[in-house]
Amino acid sequence: RRGWDVAVLRGGHRAYRAHLRDIFAPPNPRVVVVGGRTGVGKTRVLRALHDAGHQVLDLEGLAEHRGSAFGALGGDAQPSNATFEARCAFAWRALDAGRDVFVEDEEGHVGRCLVPAGLYALMRAAPVVVRVAAPYALRVANLLGDYAEDAAADPAAVTSRLRDATKLVAKRLGADDTARALALLDRGDLAAYARLLLERYYDRLYDKHLRTRDAYLDVAVAGDAFDAEAVAADVLAALASAGAAP
Repeated sequence: RRGWDVAVLRGGHRAYRAHLRDIFAPPNPRVVVVGGRTGVGKTRVLRALHDAGHQVLDLEGLAEHRGSAFGALGGDAQPSNATFEARCAFAWRALDAGRDVFVEDEEGHVGRCLVPAGLYALMRAAPVVVRVAAPYALRVANLLGDYAEDAAADPAAVTSRLRDATKLVAKRLGADDTARALALLDRGDLAAYARLLLERYYDRLYDKHLRTRDAYLDVAVAGDAFDAEAVAADVLAALASAGAAP
């Protein structure tokens, strides 16, 4: 049409996909993986690192999903896998290869979106993995805070999605704990529900994933309130003490 600038990609869609894969070829920034059990505030810490001027690749933001079976509580549809792959590639291309990039630990997918193979290989081979740890009370508070906006907007819809998500993990959770979780939802006891899911589902899943890592640096969150900026500073301090400062 008139008024539209048109470009023809030599090699077509196949060449375009190959180009996206090649973006993860060297030279690359050093990857620092930020891990930890569900609710320790990994996403908040990454945002604090970003705000402090560090490079961060926000996979959950690119996938429009918070991760896990419960990550889609906002109700928004995720992008297609092809769109997510392109978002990851272009975000990666925009990074400075001479500086570290912080990435949240993922199991190869964020919701239904698969992490591009080249990127996931870099994450698995990351020379530095930081494990953030926090007590249950803080983790439960973080989870409730994360979903508070959704719950305030439409409590019934959130409860319905939580029920559906609980049923999705029923096989791993077991019949008894699934029944307990659904009963807690019916009573509106979201704090007890969150703690049950952490203890009986999330922690077992993440600990199994963590065993695939050779080594990691520990950062323990202290105090009664979560301070993302303070935890981000502790992450940087742990890297510095290990001789791995950005």
